[in-house]
Amino acid sequence: MHKCLGIALLALAAGQALAGNGGPPAAPAEAERLEVGLAVRAAGKDGGAEGLTATVTVKNSGGAPITVEHPGNRSAVVFFVTDALGNIVPPEGIGKADPGAESVRLAPAAGVSQAFPALRFITGSAHFGYRLRSGETYRVVALYRPHGRSGPGFCSRETPITVS
Repeated sequence: MHKCLGIALLALAAGQALAGNGGPPAAPAEAERLEVGLAVRAAGKDGGAEGLTATVTVKNSGGAPITVEHPGNRSAVVFFVTDALGNIVPPEGIGKADPGAESVRLAPAAGVSQAFPALRFITGSAHFGYRLRSGETYRVVALYRPHGRSGPGFCSRETPITVS
């Protein structure tokens, strides 16, 4: 309960700084057809978050095509990280970014994936990441917004990681 409340508060605070790519809110039937997956793996010898790559996969589990934001777009994906005690680890601003926007049309059973080196993501115009300690265990959740900031978001399952 406390973890969900903390994530909700972090999302609310982060939402104040986010600028979306627009687009209509996801229709309820559309929302039920999306599955969000998260895989986090060691990407190199670097310690902390620098040695990790998160891959977010969005899949259309419905019977009709659907058009959504590409997961690499600004405000399409954010990560929530908690430490071993369940405390939220705040992301740190890294710099500014202005990526292009891309929509993806997913056929039934099709998906799209995006790798996020070092758990870095882009909000409206800010680039964020995490400072994680080697040897520590964390839990990561990816929040995907199929229509950027203007529509509802969908979470992956919580993924435990131990940073090398």
